Amino acid sequence: MASSAPQRSSAAADAARAAREFIISDSLSQSSHASMFFTSDGLSALTGVILKEMVRAERPHKRPRQGGIPGRTIGPRPDYKQSIWWKLIHHPEINDPDSRAYKQFRLRFRVPFPIFRYLLTIARERKWFPEPSNPKREFLYVPLELKILGALRVLGRGAVLDDIAEITFASESVLEDFFRQFCVKMLTLYDEFVVAPGSAAEVAKVEAVYRHMGFPGCVGSIDCVHVAWEGCPAVLRNQYKGGKGYPSIAYEVVCDHNLFILGTTCGFSGTTNDKTISRYDLFIEEVKRGSRYINLEFKLMQADGSWITHKGAWLLCDGGYHRWRCMQCPTRHSSDADERRFSRQIEAVRKDIERTFGVLKGRFRILKLPVRLRNKDEVDNVFWTCAILHNMIRKFDFQKRWEADVDWTSYLFAGLATRPLLVVSSPCPTVSL
Repeated sequence: MASSAPQRSSAAADAARAAREFIISDSLSQSSHASMFFTSDGLSALTGVILKEMVRAERPHKRPRQGGIPGRTIGPRPDYKQSIWWKLIHHPEINDPDSRAYKQFRLRFRVPFPIFRYLLTIARERKWFPEPSNPKREFLYVPLELKILGALRVLGRGAVLDDIAEITFASESVLEDFFRQFCVKMLTLYDEFVVAPGSAAEVAKVEAVYRHMGFPGCVGSIDCVHVAWEGCPAVLRNQYKGGKGYPSIAYEVVCDHNLFILGTTCGFSGTTNDKTISRYDLFIEEVKRGSRYINLEFKLMQADGSWITHKGAWLLCDGGYHRWRCMQCPTRHSSDADERRFSRQIEAVRKDIERTFGVLKGRFRILKLPVRLRNKDEVDNVFWTCAILHNMIRKFDFQKRWEADVDWTSYLFAGLATRPLLVVSSPCPTVSL
């Protein structure tokens, strides 16, 4: 019986091939016979059977269908809970800040473990990503924990998805789709963490830090940062290739002296200068016309030693901005010794924005390396996500390591009546992580 099946299939193949040759050479070569052949019901049915048998005999052998795609075989699902990252987040000492697992987690993913736990909770409460409702089908889905860790690894180290797929056992397509969706969902936290001082009292707290450094009325530093864009389309390369020599996207950022990002703009082409970008910055418009900024009062000492009261907040910037009243930059050339000293002080204090850029790119290497994304909106989402995570980390470290309203000079000059050099305050709302 085993040998009869191949014989029958070969015989059917020979019969079908002979029938096909007969139909083509004899019947279809004569138009009158062909017309009569196809109008006959019996012969038409016979022809259909012969052609069907012919196709079936000549069809290549395929494996039986076992998945959503014909001929595709599905192997056993990997056990995601055996991955290194899953074992790390379930380490018994992961919640201890002094443990090796806690420090290793922050080194690998650039955020403390409590912030990761906060992101995981927010994602599930707000239903950012669908999860299986049937516990029996959980093994078919990549755990949300591993996908969030993969997105943080891409942001923190600029890693390629293939490396993450080897660690998490997830496919590259799943990780790529999740990374794009994660950056979009993170924008819902932007107004919660990247915020300007919302009241006159908060503006006064930020201004107090700069006032103790000799700049009363100042509420922050402003500058632009460029992110290299390797995935820039060819038709846009000339537009985005500025003075850096490569395509880049420029973002304008405002921060306070504690390196909190108070506001950012969308991305502009690398050929756009700072003056043009500042005209589209909503934070500058708020400083120029917002009631909580224009009503800020501060005192300045005049040349004769008397004090005069001024109103209106302002920002520290470099020489590439407009000479507006709310934008104060150092003087390039001056013969006045006091003015040169004042310019040096501005250059020293406005380094907080440069430090912010250094911390931001050092912590999230995807901004330091050329970004490979092809869509400019996706690059904007990545930058804003990094800004949100930066403020979350600063707030977490700030509440843990710093004390407010401390007179540090008392430790240096005991018995001397001196004013405090720094009053630390956070303009961001308190959010438990």
